[in-house]
Amino acid sequence: MVKIIQLKLIRGKSGTKLILIVTSILIPILIGTLTYINIGSIPGITSKDVIALVFILIILLAIDMYLTYNYAKIWREYNLYEEFISKISFNEGNITIKDSNLKINYGELIIYKYSYGRRNYVNITFIEKSNINANEFPLKNFIEPQVFAGYKLSLKGSRPMKYIYYGPAIKVSLKKKSLFIIPLYPSTLKLERNSLTISWKSDIINASFKVDDETLNIYLSYRKMGSRKVILRIGYGYNLFNIEENIAIIKNAGSHEIKWKIPILDDIHVILIPESKTLILNTDLDLKLLPNISKTKNMHITLLGFRSAYMKLIVDIPLRKDIIKQVFLNTQPLIS
Repeated sequence: MVKIIQLKLIRGKSGTKLILIVTSILIPILIGTLTYINIGSIPGITSKDVIALVFILIILLAIDMYLTYNYAKIWREYNLYEEFISKISFNEGNITIKDSNLKINYGELIIYKYSYGRRNYVNITFIEKSNINANEFPLKNFIEPQVFAGYKLSLKGSRPMKYIYYGPAIKVSLKKKSLFIIPLYPSTLKLERNSLTISWKSDIINASFKVDDETLNIYLSYRKMGSRKVILRIGYGYNLFNIEENIAIIKNAGSHEIKWKIPILDDIHVILIPESKTLILNTDLDLKLLPNISKTKNMHITLLGFRSAYMKLIVDIPLRKDIIKQVFLNTQPLIS
């Protein structure tokens, strides 16, 4: 059964919208009341005081109207997003487009949301490959190498999120509005090569890799003389976007066997994302619906598909730059 993941408005948007509507009504009432008030009837208040207060209220009203317009735009786009979704259904691995006016294209999508400094950014690039003329078609037709990586920190007062998708996608369009249908397939990882070796002075580290069903087996021998530790790390990076997670930290010399459970979906998942930077910036993607590779309680890190992801072997050297070698990964689909 296909599982659907939709964007959700960030908490507080609905409450903020209500506050802005109420204040946009109350402020003009206050301005009107102060304009016609009998100044002489209130001891200690001069006409200058009233003029100053009216001026402040006018500024507040202008700010309120600006914010109300922006929030109205977000809600309008979110309603269009939900309307788009209502025209699409998924049944037993098939997509059905209910509106014949929708234009359907297949292509390759790179979409990511990330933070840099105090600002959030969204980048969307869709490369069209072909038109789809049918109103019903199977999702399995679009199995290609893909990667989805996401990070979310859930702490009180701080909820940063970033995610990226790179792979096949279906674009559904009506006039100037579009929706991306992103299929995530059950898949494991494929290694570019099966071993890595690092030597530094008298230290020698050999790591070999083998994928066995849902497990990545790592066999590591560590001759330790002057290094501090060895780190095995998996991650994905694209431009300013980067996600990494440690698989193992080894401080003792000798032979070590590490078993890492590969995050694999139990069925096809579909993420529905609008072609709207405004809406993406003001929504969350529920990463808890996808596997978590982080060991930290308040952190959720997702890495699926593994296209262009990497495994790093890192040797920590005292008072020197770490020595790093890496092997690239790719997608090994588990359905056909």
